[in-house]
Amino acid sequence: AFGAARTFKINNVQHSACIQASKQALVGLGFKNEKVEDTLDALCEISWQDTLGDAAEDFLDTGNGYIEVVRTGDKITGLHHLPANDVDIYIEDASYNRHYRIRSATGTGGGIVGGRVFARFGERDALKSRLKEVEEATISEVIHFRQSTNMNRWYGYARWLAATASI
Repeated sequence: AFGAARTFKINNVQHSACIQASKQALVGLGFKNEKVEDTLDALCEISWQDTLGDAAEDFLDTGNGYIEVVRTGDKITGLHHLPANDVDIYIEDASYNRHYRIRSATGTGGGIVGGRVFARFGERDALKSRLKEVEEATISEVIHFRQSTNMNRWYGYARWLAATASI
């Protein structure tokens, strides 16, 4: 469903323009302090603005935006956009402990990329203690930007979906 929401803008020029204008209003101006952006740029494949822009566009398209945080030890060494349609939240137990699973690049669904598990941001150590079989070096963290909704406990909701019939 998130894949269809992401591609809807390809089929409607007005919707596409609204998403792009909203993205620029949300994150298009960058930071006041260029030192922050320079520091974050070094952690990204292209730039922090590109990574944040992709996550923001997914947020507007689907109600969910994701950024992967890679660490070496305790130091953050990478920030990467994770496409919203590739991310699944995995509920581990009755206490609602959870982590993320990323669908394979081939789109075959469900698999964990390279045997890796993605923790919620700030919960890497807690995930390691719950899933002892996972190698520490393979755990990335995920920052999940979620459009709050009462329609789903785990995932966000794109506010524009109500206009689909009119579009």
